[in-house]
Amino acid sequence: MTPSDLIIREPVPADGPAIGAVHVDAWQYAYADLMPAEFLAGLDAEERGKWWQRTLGLPPDGNTVLVAELDGRIVGFVVFGEPRDDVPAGTGEIAAINFAHDAWGSGYGSALFARAVQGLKARGFTGAYLWVAAGNKRAIGFYRHHGWSDDGFEEADEQRGFTIRERRFSIEF
Repeated sequence: MTPSDLIIREPVPADGPAIGAVHVDAWQYAYADLMPAEFLAGLDAEERGKWWQRTLGLPPDGNTVLVAELDGRIVGFVVFGEPRDDVPAGTGEIAAINFAHDAWGSGYGSALFARAVQGLKARGFTGAYLWVAAGNKRAIGFYRHHGWSDDGFEEADEQRGFTIRERRFSIEF
């Protein structure tokens, strides 16, 4: 169920700067104890917003992006669709979900997450997975609350110059 004051919609390129601001805000708060402070401080919302603006202007790539808008302000986004990993046929992926920290605990993230799951089901996926930083207790609790479970797969993400351990969570529909 979507809270009545929340609008969930597909974004347009002009939403890029707002999505970039949410992206950076979410990371700076969610990963404060998990990633180096200098890396987080160096995240640039304007640069990230330009990336989003360009990306949203490209033809679809098998993924869907939705934003959560509250009182005219984008407060969150989710990316879901085709899997990036070698997983069983019929498995989709939630590649990202981020919310501005001042909207955490509001129930809006749950509404957006539910729409992503509905979107995966509508596309014919019979299950899904996502990756979460192993130390991100808030996110892990969120996914467990929604019925997802740690399926035992772990990887080391080293693409940013430091190591983050990630756990895979999954669900069957």
